[in-house]
Amino acid sequence: MRAIWEQTWQRLSQKKRETLAKFTVFQGGGTLEAIEKVTNTHFSVLLSLVNESLLKRIPPDRFDMHELLKQFASSKLTYSLEEARNSHANTHVQIAAQLAPANKKLQPDFLAILDIDRYNFQAAWWHLIEENKYKQLEILQRPLKYLFFAKAYYNEGVEFYQKSIEKLISTKASKEKSFFIADIDAILADLLMPLGKWQEAIEQLNHGLNLLKNESAPIQRAELLDSRSRIHYFKGEFVAAKENIQEAIKLLEHSPNKQTRANFIHALAIITTQLKDFKDAEKYYYKALEHYQEINDNSNMTLTLNNLASLKMRLGELHESKVLLEKALLLSQQFDSARAEMNITNTLSGVHYRLGGFAESEKYSIITIELCEKAKDNLYAIYAHLTLAKIKIKVASLDRVKTHLLDGLKLAYRLDSKIQYLEVILAYTQYLFAKKQYEPALPYLAVVLEHPEIQDYSIKEANELKVELDKSALNKLDSKIFKNANIRDLIDEINIQLQS
Repeated sequence: MRAIWEQTWQRLSQKKRETLAKFTVFQGGGTLEAIEKVTNTHFSVLLSLVNESLLKRIPPDRFDMHELLKQFASSKLTYSLEEARNSHANTHVQIAAQLAPANKKLQPDFLAILDIDRYNFQAAWWHLIEENKYKQLEILQRPLKYLFFAKAYYNEGVEFYQKSIEKLISTKASKEKSFFIADIDAILADLLMPLGKWQEAIEQLNHGLNLLKNESAPIQRAELLDSRSRIHYFKGEFVAAKENIQEAIKLLEHSPNKQTRANFIHALAIITTQLKDFKDAEKYYYKALEHYQEINDNSNMTLTLNNLASLKMRLGELHESKVLLEKALLLSQQFDSARAEMNITNTLSGVHYRLGGFAESEKYSIITIELCEKAKDNLYAIYAHLTLAKIKIKVASLDRVKTHLLDGLKLAYRLDSKIQYLEVILAYTQYLFAKKQYEPALPYLAVVLEHPEIQDYSIKEANELKVELDKSALNKLDSKIFKNANIRDLIDEINIQLQS
C-alpha cells in the first residue's frame, strides 16, 4: 500500500502534496473554513484531491482523510510540523472565539459545530499547553467546558482535564499558570459531582484554593468556594454549604461581575431554603431574579422561578407554585435546555401530586425521566421514579410500584447521597403501609422521622403514616429499638426485598 501511495505522491503537484501534508494535523477531519486556513489552499484543490480518492468529502462542508494515508502524508511534511500545529491551533481558537465570545451568548449552532469538531479543539488545546499560551487556552476553555456539560460527557471531561493538569504541572511555573490550573480544578470538580465523586471533587477544589492562597484572585477563589458549597449541599451539609457561599459572595462584594454574583445569591437562596429559613430564602430568590432580569438572563431566571416555586410548594402555596412553574416552563422552551426543563417538569409533577392531579403528575414524571435520560442526569430521575411509585400507591395500582421503586433505588446508588436514600426509604415505607404490612415498615419509618433534613412534605407524609399505627406499633416506633439505624444497611435490605 505504501508503494502505491508513494507512486501517487510523486505524480501530485507540489501544492497538493503540501495540502495533504498539512491536512494531517486535523483530528477527525475538519470544516472547509478551517482546512483552507491551515493548509493555505483553495476549495478547488480539495475537490481535486477528493476526485483522486485522497480525501473524503462529507457534505455539506467537511473533509477527512483515511488514517493510514494520514500517517504516510505526515511523514512527507517538508516544513515544520510545529508550524502546521500552530496554524491549526490558532485557527480553532479563532473559531471558538466566534462561536462562544466572552461575556456574550453562544451562537445558535455552537453546540453542534463544537461537538463534531471537538477532537480538533482538543488537539489545539494540547498544543497550546505545550506552548504555555494561556490567553488562547482561556478562549478554548469556555466552549469545551460547555460541551462536556451540555452533552453530559462527564467521564470524557474528567479524563481530559486530569490529563491537562498533569501536563500543566510539568511546564514552567508562573502566576498565570497557577490561575489557569485553579480554573481547571473548578471545572474538574463540577464534572466529578454528577458522577457522585464528592471527595475527589473537594480535593480538586482545595488544590485550586491552595494555589491561589497567596494571590489576589477574588473571582477565582469565589468560584472555587461556590463549587465547594455545592458539594456540601448535595451531601446534606447545609451549614457548611452556606458558610462557603457567603464567603464567596463577600469576595465579590465590589466586583462588576453581576452574573456571577447573581448566581451565588441564587445558590444562597437554595441553601437557606434547606435550612428552613424560608423568609430569608424568599428574599434571596427575588433578589436573584432582579439581577437576572437586569442582565436579560432568561436561562437562570427559569431556574430561579422553579426554585422559588419549590419553596412555595413547601409552604403549601401550591397554586402560586403552579403559576411560577408554568411561567418558567415557557421561558425554558425558548432556549431548548433539557436540563432546565427536567428541573421544572420534576417540580410540576410534585405540585400536581400534592394537588391530587395524579394523571398530570404522572405525565410530568414521565417527561422528567425522558429528559434525564437525554441529559444523563440521575438526581431528578430518582424523584420522578419515586413520584410514579407514590402515584400508583395513591390509585391502588400496586403491581407497578416495585418497578418504579427499584428504578429509583438503582439511580440513588449511583449518587450515594443520604437525602436520596431517605426519600427511597419513605416511598418504600408507603408501599408497605399500602399492603398493610405495618410491622416490617416500622424501622424504615423510624429512620425517616429521625432525619428531619429531608423535604418538609416528605416529613409530613411520614407523619401521616404514623397516624395509621395502633398503640402497640406507636410504642415500638417511639422506643429506642430503631434509633441510629444505618441508612445504607436499610437501603440494601430494601434492594433485596424489591428484587425478590
